[in-house]
Order: sequence, then C-alpha cells, then structure tokens
Amino acid sequence: NEHAFTFLKKFISLKKGDRTYQAKQIMNRLKNFERFNISFLCPRYLCFAQSLHQNRGTLSNENIKTTNDLSKASSKPVWYYNNKAIRRRKISQLLRRATDEPNDVDETVLQTRRLIEVFKSYDFKDEDIHTIFYVKPKLLQLSKSKLRKRFFGFLTLDLPLDVVREMIIKCPGILLVKQEDLSLQKRLNHLQELSLQPRLTQDRCLYLIQKIPQILLIDTKSNLTEKIKNLQTLGFNDQQIFELVMKHPAILTYSVDNVKEKVTFISEKANGRLALLVKFPRVFTSSLVRLEERYHYLLQEGFLTEKSRFTENKLRALVLTKDSDFVYRVTNGRMKDYRQFQKDFQTDNKLDDFNEEEEEESNDQFDFNDKDAIEISR
Repeated sequence: NEHAFTFLKKFISLKKGDRTYQAKQIMNRLKNFERFNISFLCPRYLCFAQSLHQNRGTLSNENIKTTNDLSKASSKPVWYYNNKAIRRRKISQLLRRATDEPNDVDETVLQTRRLIEVFKSYDFKDEDIHTIFYVKPKLLQLSKSKLRKRFFGFLTLDLPLDVVREMIIKCPGILLVKQEDLSLQKRLNHLQELSLQPRLTQDRCLYLIQKIPQILLIDTKSNLTEKIKNLQTLGFNDQQIFELVMKHPAILTYSVDNVKEKVTFISEKANGRLALLVKFPRVFTSSLVRLEERYHYLLQEGFLTEKSRFTENKLRALVLTKDSDFVYRVTNGRMKDYRQFQKDFQTDNKLDDFNEEEEEESNDQFDFNDKDAIEISR
C-alpha cells in the first residue's frame, strides 16, 4: 500500500502526456499484491486507484481520461478557497445540491444536508444558513450530533432562542468553540473574575456576549486580564474601564498594541482627555491611519492647533463622517485638495519609516566599527 500510494501521488503530479508510461509502472507494482486495499487513500487518489483495481492487466487511454475527469470532480474543500467570490459560488452550489437534489449521495452533500436540518430546526432562514457557511466554511466539518451539542450549550445559559440565533449570525465562529474543553459558563466565569469595579455579574456577562459574541472565542483568562491591565497602564481609572467595557465590549477583543496606539495618539498627539474615549469609544473601530490623516488635515486647514484641546465633536468628525462629508461639511474644502493631501501624507510617512530604518542600520554599523576599533587597539 505504501508503494502504491507513492506511485499514485507521483502520477497525479505528472503532466497528461507522461501519465501513460507511468501508469504501466504502477500496474506492474500492483501485480505483486493479492489484495489492494485502497480505503486508506484520500479522495484525490481514490478515483484513480479504483480504476487501477478494476483494470489490473491493462490501462487504456480511455480509462486514463476517465480517471482524470474523476480526479477533477473530487474538488477541494470549500474552506480551501480564500477568494470570496469563488467561495461564495462553491457554497451556493453545495447548498443547492443538498436541498434541490435529494438523490445526490455524495458524502459531502449528505453531510451538508444533515447540518442544514439542524439549522432549520432552530428556525434559521436559507439566506442566514448561506451566510454562516460562507463566513465559517469549516462548520461543514462538524457532525450533526456535535452541532446540536453546540446549540444546546448556548441554550443552557438561559438565553432566548432568537438571541442565540442573532449571536450565531453575527459571529458564526462561536459554533466552532470547543465546549468540551472549556464550557461557555467557564468562559463567562473568566469575565466575572476580572478586576473591574464594580464586578461583572452573570447578567452583565450575558449582555456583553450578546453585543459582541466574539468574546466567547477568548479561551484564556490571562488574555482578558492582560487587556484590563493595559487600560490601567494607559491611565484609565476603575470607573472609566468599567464604563468602557460596558459601552464597547469589543475592547476586550482588540490587541493590546492596537488599543495602546490609538489611546496614545488621542491623549498625547491630539491633546485629548481619556474621558473622550469613554464617551465615544467608537474611535477604536477606526484605523489609526485614518485618525492621523484627518487630524493633520485639520491642522493644515487651521481648524486645530497643536495646543488646542481636542473635543468630542472633533473626534466624532474624525471617525463617523465619510471622506466627502468630512471635506465639504467639516472643513468646507475641496475633495481634490484632500486627495492630494492624502497622497502627500502617505508619502511623508513612508519616508519617515525609511529614515528610521536607515538610522537604525547606521547605528548598528557604528557599533560594529566601534567594537572593531577597540579590538584593533588591543
């Protein structure tokens, strides 16, 4: 079997013109086996192995052509495709085969059909099922019983079915959470044990995961604790941290560096108070490049000075408005001028990054030469 597998793998990688000669060598190898067990082969090689098993003595060009067609038919799994358009099309084809073709006995189709039955039993609509599989195609790997257990885990939290449904549509990845290793209740306990004042109750934790189900994807208490300590280090007091978590629970899912960069920009460069971020936490959803770009444009146009205090209205203007609204309504400028400013700003940033790298390299070189000089003097 090991020899056969090696030859089959080599055969698949060959070009079409070289396969006839290689197939004869494979046939000679297979003659040495009384029984050729092909159950261990993956589907990609299985179709060709079956053809060899049924045609021990000879392998015609027609058989090779049929084998090639079968190998193409055994497509890659849906989650293999990173291209969104291709993945969406593959999901649509698979769901159509599972729902509209009851006589299709392909194992992938049967598995998908069983999963659709589970979702239908919890009143999911067809478009929601399509979206769920599109966002997290690896859900297709779950068995019917395991998927039911995952649903049951959410219902044990005393959450209404419509709330659970909305959470799954918002973040399908929570169905991939391995509740066998760490139950959902234990994950909620991690939230309750955080050093917040006041402490999070069970009801508050349920409220947080309803707003941001991605919190359930955090499987270690240390991860959550690190993010709370980061906010404390940045200067937020206990009351501000509690309000920030309750207003914007997604703060618990952001990386430490991401939060630190934006808080540092608002508090130090833009001269804004930390209370601004608590009042308007949506600033964390905007990219740092967008914030810096618009802030420096306001400086250039004279709407801000480096010493002026940053207000909530100006912060909202940086985050909420579209580029056109920002230019026409906030600055009363022209879109053409703003686009040119963006190009110049991005170019300047690239030059600054390049100069920093050059400076670091020169420092390294200086240190190296300095050590050499010391060694020579010795």
